[in-house]
Parts: sequence; structure tokens; C-alpha cells
Amino acid sequence: VVGGGADGDDDDDDDLQKRATPPPALVAKLKDTLRSRASPRHVPAVVAFCPEIPFTTNGKKVEIAVARALAGRPVKDRGALRNPASLDFFESIRPHLDAIADAQAPLAKKRS
Repeated sequence: VVGGGADGDDDDDDDLQKRATPPPALVAKLKDTLRSRASPRHVPAVVAFCPEIPFTTNGKKVEIAVARALAGRPVKDRGALRNPASLDFFESIRPHLDAIADAQAPLAKKRS
């Protein structure tokens, strides 16, 4: 997930999916770069834009809360976040992850 790529409008579900889905060329370049500079294990299944990344009040990025929101599990201690509303996007995008992954699947098959 890449922060800051989508605007924060709360439009319908199709628009949310479109705003969260980056251009295929960018996805391919990002995945190729991660595969070559890190390892195949570091290549994400889905690449999506998000309007805001959640941070703690101390300024640290919050990965566990995002993972919980994406998995459909409750997020504890939202009060410890500087921007708790940023998790709303991750909860709302969850139903669309499969569609985004399906759209990006041909890219993965080309590279295999």
C-alpha cells in the first residue's frame, strides 16, 4: 500500500476501487524492483494507493493496525493514533482487495 496516492472523497465502491488501483506500469515496476533488490518474498500480492498512512502520536507508522483492518479484525487502541480515521480507508478497501489482486494477476503471470 502506497500512502498519499488517492484523494479522500468517499464515493461509491467502484470509484474507491479505481482510486486505490495504481497504473499497471507502476505496479510492474514496483514489483520488479522489490523482486530484484530485495527478494521475491518481499513482493506484495496487491499494490494499492491509500489517502493517508496511520501514525502513532509519537510519529511511528502503524503496520499492525493496518494489517488487522485489512484482515477484517477489530483494531484496538485507535486512541493511540494521531490520525485514527486513516484506518477507515483500509477497512473500506477490504472487500475490493480480491478485485484489485485479480486485475494485477496478469502482471504476475507475465513475470513468472
